[in-house]
Amino acid sequence: SNLAYMDVSQPKSKPGIAPKLNKIYTGNYIDITSDWPANCVDIAITSPPFNVGKNYGFKFSDKRMNYSNWLTTVGCELERLAKNAVYIFINQDNMWTVQKSLMGFHQWLFWHKPNSVAAGRNAKRFGWTRTIIPIAMSWPHNTMEMDKVPGATTFDLISAVGPQTNYNGDLKRLHIAQDPVDAYRPLIARTPGNIVFDPFMGSGTTAIASIRSGKEWIGCEINQEFVDTANKRIKDETKQVNLF
Repeated sequence: SNLAYMDVSQPKSKPGIAPKLNKIYTGNYIDITSDWPANCVDIAITSPPFNVGKNYGFKFSDKRMNYSNWLTTVGCELERLAKNAVYIFINQDNMWTVQKSLMGFHQWLFWHKPNSVAAGRNAKRFGWTRTIIPIAMSWPHNTMEMDKVPGATTFDLISAVGPQTNYNGDLKRLHIAQDPVDAYRPLIARTPGNIVFDPFMGSGTTAIASIRSGKEWIGCEINQEFVDTANKRIKDETKQVNLF
């Protein structure tokens, strides 16, 4: 995930250069996307760092004093870039901050994670183990009818098992904050548009879900180790798709 400090000023608006498709850009996403034109992608979907102190590796800290301002910049920039829809996975503590940051906020969706880890720690901190991850949904410009896709849920509650280190395949955890492909694919598959962007690409979940939905993707990721991991997953996925 992208963890560098970001300026909280309003996103820039200029002609810019369109990003290349099916590529992960290495670096702080706001430094990269500020050169892109508005409405250059159809869908933006991401799970930004939750500011809970997770260890993302050398030099990358998940704890910042200005988190609310930082998160607001994320929402503003994604609405600038996306024509059709923005989806932001966020922890329950920061729902209101995300909702306020999205001018086109439409509704809350939810991912149910039945195998939530560290249950004892969460129960001690919150009173109840949190198994629900909210997903903010925004129409930056106009509402539109969702596509009908066989096998893609139409409910506002998506249930998907979270990756773990002792699992295999899609569910093998390769990243400290990895989300499952099955939580992203219904959103990507049903939302109109062919170009999907994730500013915190991590281990490549958004790219995999986009490929399985028959769509193009673009990502940013500040940690080169995660870029390498994601590119390997994407390469393996592309090989698998080409077999059929």
